Amino acid sequence: MTYPALVWFRSPQPDRSWVVAAGTVLDAASPWLAAVDHPPDPRAGLCIRAGYVALRRIADFFGIAHERHPGPHDPISIARTEFDEVVDRMAEAGIPIRRDRERAWRDFAGWRVNYDTVLLRLAELTLAPTRRGRRTVPPSTTLRHGSPGGGRAVAGRFTPPRSRAEPRPVGGIVRRRRDRHPGRRGSPDNGRLREAGRSGIPGGP
Repeated sequence: MTYPALVWFRSPQPDRSWVVAAGTVLDAASPWLAAVDHPPDPRAGLCIRAGYVALRRIADFFGIAHERHPGPHDPISIARTEFDEVVDRMAEAGIPIRRDRERAWRDFAGWRVNYDTVLLRLAELTLAPTRRGRRTVPPSTTLRHGSPGGGRAVAGRFTPPRSRAEPRPVGGIVRRRRDRHPGRRGSPDNGRLREAGRSGIPGGP
């Protein structure tokens, strides 16, 4: 990853997330390939492959375990009833649907299995919002590579690295790094030091 800190960037809208957006795009392309009756179009397949490869690389960086070569019959988090409901709504909207619904389900599951696990684990890691608008709570995201990106693993969970600009407690008082150099321009201690120099009493009024 070129800039892993982007994973932690949040949308100003609490119900939006880059992980949810990625899942939306992939879950739009998968039913299109599996259930819609249309001429062959490679663009949707390329979209899915590019998406799950990118998600897997992010998961690898954070040490998230996932199956690198999932099988088409491996279980996924989407139920058959959910898939049928989506396909029914597509048919009601006038989208041509293939007659073999059983094959459509198998094809969809075969696409979804490529990104199902990594998508859910990244949603847990970033506290992405769920369908109910609440953010997920990471139960125990396993990290295999220590502390990626400068963070730390505690009890199987990942704590993002502290920002350099974040205030740090010093002697019971929260100060920023520039306060460590009282003589630097712009420091709130400059005036106090000048006054102390006039009176000859260190730290005096």
